[in-house]
Amino acid sequence: MHLTHLTAMSISLLAASLHAASDWATLPDLLTSRSGVGAAVDPFGQIYAIGGHHKPNCGDSGTTIASVEVFNGTSWTFGPDLNVPRHHGAVVQSAGFIYAIGGATGSGSTAICERLDTLDPSAVWDIEAVPPLPIPLFAPGATVDSAGRVWVVGGQHG
Repeated sequence: MHLTHLTAMSISLLAASLHAASDWATLPDLLTSRSGVGAAVDPFGQIYAIGGHHKPNCGDSGTTIASVEVFNGTSWTFGPDLNVPRHHGAVVQSAGFIYAIGGATGSGSTAICERLDTLDPSAVWDIEAVPPLPIPLFAPGATVDSAGRVWVVGGQHG
């Protein structure tokens, strides 16, 4: 695949490289193609693909999605859906919780944050446990420091 020749549509590619100098390995495709997806790894090494924008055809305007997929190292399964569909949100993991922060909904940017307790197999996304951002943000950056604090940086308001 030549990435320079991709058209404006969502793809379902998963690739991995164990070391900076190694080649990329193609792994099983996501169950749903998506762009603007958030991704995080839980304490068990599972990869989460969170939300995104599903645009299956070039002429299609696409759909903001709430679905979450979990890769166990072999295959993808669906996890619990977000409460608020979003794309281009920030996603981080801290102390077993995955946070979905801000992003864009079908009607604009959102300040809503949610978290999922990955240590509880029956958990669902909790919108009450995390206060909203001070302002709605599209495409913020986020990281976690050594004390486990979540930091949100930048983004677009409006």
